[in-house]
Amino acid sequence: MTRGPGSSLSIQHRRVYRSVGTARWAGWLSVATIGFAAVGAIPGPAQIFSGICAIAMAILTWRYWNVGVHVEVDGLKLVRILGSTRVPWNAIDRFEVMPRGIYPYTGHLLRTDGQRPEPVFGLGAPARPESRLDEFRRQVEAPVDELNQVLAARRRLAASSASRAN
Repeated sequence: MTRGPGSSLSIQHRRVYRSVGTARWAGWLSVATIGFAAVGAIPGPAQIFSGICAIAMAILTWRYWNVGVHVEVDGLKLVRILGSTRVPWNAIDRFEVMPRGIYPYTGHLLRTDGQRPEPVFGLGAPARPESRLDEFRRQVEAPVDELNQVLAARRRLAASSASRAN
């Protein structure tokens, strides 16, 4: 935490958290979109199909670049490819790395009300190749650990604000 303008406490952190694999997928989708657009610019029988694919890929790419955990003033926004969920700070217990289906390492949000852990799209790692599982685990643990630090800082800020109010 640092002192910001107006001598109020502010927290320094990234705005969006996602795993390395999610960012890589977004990059590859961007390249594929450019490829479809380039083929769609060439007159011929594939022009219409490529144009339609380029538009669909552009939408998918845009959504994929937004996937992840967005840190906001009043809580977190969990962004998936189709839709998003807002979670207030006081409803979050912590983040953990747990398996989900065939994926051994996926970030999960644990809520204070005891609901089952919610997998966070954008905080995951592939299961193959098995020789790189430790690397994949670290790629998911890094943003999960940072999110837990942001959560702890928010709790300290709330506690110090409450103590000053008394």
